[in-house]
Amino acid sequence: MKHSIISLFVLLTCVMPLIAQKSTTNKKYSEPKTLLEYENRYAAGENSHTFLKNYILKRQQAGLVKNDELIEKYVLDLKVCELNSYDQVLFILKAGPIIDGTAYKLAKLNKLINDSIYKTEPLAVRKAIDNAIINNSLNSAIASKNKNRAFEVERFTQNSWGRNYNEGYKNSSLIKLRYYKGIKDTAMYLLIAKLHYDNYYLNLTVDSVRKLDSLNFIKAKNNAREVSSIQMNDSTVKKKYSFVVAKDVYAVDLNNAAWDFYNMAKNNNDYLFKALIWIRRAIEISPKPAFYDTYAHLLYQLKMFEEALSMQRKALDLAKETKIDSSTYKIEYEKMMNKTL
Repeated sequence: MKHSIISLFVLLTCVMPLIAQKSTTNKKYSEPKTLLEYENRYAAGENSHTFLKNYILKRQQAGLVKNDELIEKYVLDLKVCELNSYDQVLFILKAGPIIDGTAYKLAKLNKLINDSIYKTEPLAVRKAIDNAIINNSLNSAIASKNKNRAFEVERFTQNSWGRNYNEGYKNSSLIKLRYYKGIKDTAMYLLIAKLHYDNYYLNLTVDSVRKLDSLNFIKAKNNAREVSSIQMNDSTVKKKYSFVVAKDVYAVDLNNAAWDFYNMAKNNNDYLFKALIWIRRAIEISPKPAFYDTYAHLLYQLKMFEEALSMQRKALDLAKETKIDSSTYKIEYEKMMNKTL
């Protein structure tokens, strides 16, 4: 008797939506042609199951990954038995659902399919899924100042690195930084940033950092090749493919952190001196005009005016030497010279 009840429930859930919806008029569906047409019809209130799926796919084709709102509405008309479909679960995950939302929870119901997706899908696809979930969830947490959601994103980020525990902790800490910066909690941001950059950036030698940058280049190249392979209709890999990789990632990160401290900790010399250490390391790794500019601003804020002028002059000269627009550096130099910064 008990078995019969369960079977009846499964049968019902295969013909009924997960969450009851208001009946809609049975109009013949006409697929929009352009993304703009999709946007206009969605804004006008169209949200049928077929429309939402095609709208998400259209946005993904355009490189838009923020589809968390759309996937939440899409799953409301989904049947439980459809969650046994590999393609259906993959579609939900690719949409980047909010980590504590209905869509994500439904996608995680079938553990076998989830495990299969993370074992069989190419690395580029798995990374894209994780990044979409992380970014959409974090942006939502910031917008709503939802600390619990932000914590879930931290945990998800850490776990996404598997046994690479150091990168897991590092990127989880970075999520925390992005959250507190996003909600403009300066005190917490400065405190966590100080620990983050000391722990994960200053304990590496310059040679080690340069080696990591080289490895990042190789990874980006391999990832581009894999994506190119995925996009082909057959197993042939395109001979030509392009990719973009950020250079001097560690140095840029240290510079950006130092600049944040310049803007956020103007009256706290302890933080400003900490930022000086970071920017000096950034310059040691890769001297750039922007880095000398940051260095000069920090020195100026600490009332080391002569040293500030010297570093700003280096920023100006190096920009000219490397044929970078130097107008901003010149303006800042004049402000420092006149003490009007």
